[in-house]
Amino acid sequence: MASPKTVKDVQKLTERIAALNKFVSRATDKCLPFFKTLKQAFAWTDECETAFQELKHYLSSPPLLNPSKEGENLYLYLAVSASAVSAVLIREEGKKQLPVYYVSQAFQGAESRYPRIEKIAFALIVASRKIRTAIKAQALADFIAEFTLLDEDRITDEVDKWTIQTDGSSAQKKGGLGVVITTPDGEVLKYGVQLKFPATNNEAEYEGILTGLGLGKALGAKNLLIQSDSKLVIGQIKGEYEAKEERMQKYLKLTRQLTQEFDTVEFVQILRSQNMGADEVSKLASLEEGGISTDLAIEVQKHPSIEEVATFTIQSTDTCMTPIISFLQDGRLPQNTEEAKKIKKRAARFTILNDALYKRGFSMPYLKCVDKEEARYILEEVHGGICGDHAGSRSLVNKVVRAGYFWPTMQVDAVEIVKRCDKCQRYGNVQRLPAKRMTTIASPWPFAQWGIDIVGPLPQGKGQNHRQNPNRRNPLQAYLCTEAVIPVEVGVTSIRRGTFNKGINDDELRLNLDYLDEVKDNASSKMTKYQKKMAEYYDKRVKLRRLDIGDLVLRRTTTATKDPTQGKLGPTWEGPYRVIHYSR
Repeated sequence: MASPKTVKDVQKLTERIAALNKFVSRATDKCLPFFKTLKQAFAWTDECETAFQELKHYLSSPPLLNPSKEGENLYLYLAVSASAVSAVLIREEGKKQLPVYYVSQAFQGAESRYPRIEKIAFALIVASRKIRTAIKAQALADFIAEFTLLDEDRITDEVDKWTIQTDGSSAQKKGGLGVVITTPDGEVLKYGVQLKFPATNNEAEYEGILTGLGLGKALGAKNLLIQSDSKLVIGQIKGEYEAKEERMQKYLKLTRQLTQEFDTVEFVQILRSQNMGADEVSKLASLEEGGISTDLAIEVQKHPSIEEVATFTIQSTDTCMTPIISFLQDGRLPQNTEEAKKIKKRAARFTILNDALYKRGFSMPYLKCVDKEEARYILEEVHGGICGDHAGSRSLVNKVVRAGYFWPTMQVDAVEIVKRCDKCQRYGNVQRLPAKRMTTIASPWPFAQWGIDIVGPLPQGKGQNHRQNPNRRNPLQAYLCTEAVIPVEVGVTSIRRGTFNKGINDDELRLNLDYLDEVKDNASSKMTKYQKKMAEYYDKRVKLRRLDIGDLVLRRTTTATKDPTQGKLGPTWEGPYRVIHYSR
């Protein structure tokens, strides 16, 4: 086989190597230069040629694989390099060790930054997935025993179980749940739930067991031992008693549904004296929020678990995501051909994990899709919750995405949340931009606003002289058509005063009066043009604010209305006030 000369030749080579992966020892390390070539501009380097020739030499006389025999022991050897993990399954025949199966896989992303012990564990996981039928559970047990510290060396023949003790207490309008979890390593975890709804003692006991099952699932437990001091509830779950009431039947059905998510779940009734830890936690959880002075984790539950079953699945309500969910789960598409094409195209970026819809993101691997109510809660909590900083809408959306949530209208909803936030309005900046557009007034007579027409012609000063008009023109006509004489021209005759002819001057002035209408029209047109340009420049900075009667508004605080004890960090606005009248 000749050396590759194009990208297609390299692709063909890697495809053939993938087909021979299980027959080649450490195939990924041997072929790494070829894979690097595909990730960049094609260049067949000396490194690629050397690796190619070594691979050809290896394949010319490869070690033959031997089939395993039933009942014999197999041995797994692991190897870790800087770029890949490898494994080989070995069987012994006499004093010879013969290969049965080769495994190799390159590191991707953060896998190359694992510590060496985690890389070895990763190699074992890769091998167990690819040759699952040939690896026994003892290989994993031997591996854990070899790399566990001496003070943590604990091998038991029994399956490790998580022990969960639960207790529930109820009052007229509230109650409390206590859960004490003991891990296989002996660690004790305590968790409390405050019930914000009325419940009977038996319902509280069921809620405690459901909370324990939920925590066990979240912690990754597979084998549970549930202990409770309620004889009735444990008897109903074990089938010793019959649940006659409708609510008890719903609790029992939900409990059995959750137990199916574990390998084994055992329910045991214990004495009240043996359940003091969970009882203490339930009493603490039932106290008012101000009375809890411990670091115990307390959850607030507002509705019974049996009422939340209807909203547990992702298809509880119809949303814009419902067609995508229907297509991913059941393959159902709308009748409209165009809509069906759109759904298929959009669904390529969505997936369902653990009964929840996720969107494959660009900034995050997966973004959980939430409904309208969850979206509103997320925005309010991120914007003004315990860790909220009342950020703007754009920053708010970025934080929500980085937290791992998505819904189609998140940007519009973020703008509305910020606009409605009371604190953001009270401490907001003072708007310096004008609130209304400019209204220009085109004066029918320039200089009329200065009262020149009302006053009439100004009196002649002592020693001043100007050319007279036979028709006694108004000051505007004099301004537009007459040249004034300064006092020095009277004392020392100037050229224009020496050549002045009264008759010719009067004729010219009469002609100018005939042109006066055109001059006024031109002046008015220029004024309108200037006003239009000025209004356009002004209106670019306008931020319209329209108020109607009945609206609630805030008023800017002044020196007289501001609380002097608040200093510079006090609110900028005060109110609210209701608009009862406005003038245009």
